Amino acid sequence: MLQVGKEGGVVNVSRQGSHYSVRIITGPQDLWLMLDLADERLADPDVTAIHVCPVYGRPADEVVRAAVLAGTDRANAEFGTNLHPLDIRFSYSGWNNERCSIARGAAYEIVRAVVEGTVSSS
Repeated sequence: MLQVGKEGGVVNVSRQGSHYSVRIITGPQDLWLMLDLADERLADPDVTAIHVCPVYGRPADEVVRAAVLAGTDRANAEFGTNLHPLDIRFSYSGWNNERCSIARGAAYEIVRAVVEGTVSSS
């Protein structure tokens, strides 16, 4: 099911094995984010780049991790849930490697879809 994201745009969250997946394209940025969620918070969930952009390179693991944790923390506070990433996989192409703030919104949308039951299967 496609839904409009809180930040705008169409968001489709799906499940692929143990990971929830979302792809957000804003024009200058393109993010595919996959999260394996659990009800226990890890300080340093694993971060893996699925693909590295040949033009912009990739954001550092700690940048992606911080953005994703900020997004899941915001969603958990809003929805009263306790869903945290154990594993983060991503492909990012864009100019914002210092913050990768699009990952914050994507992580929020994944938790929101899980809570609202709008996750599709792949």
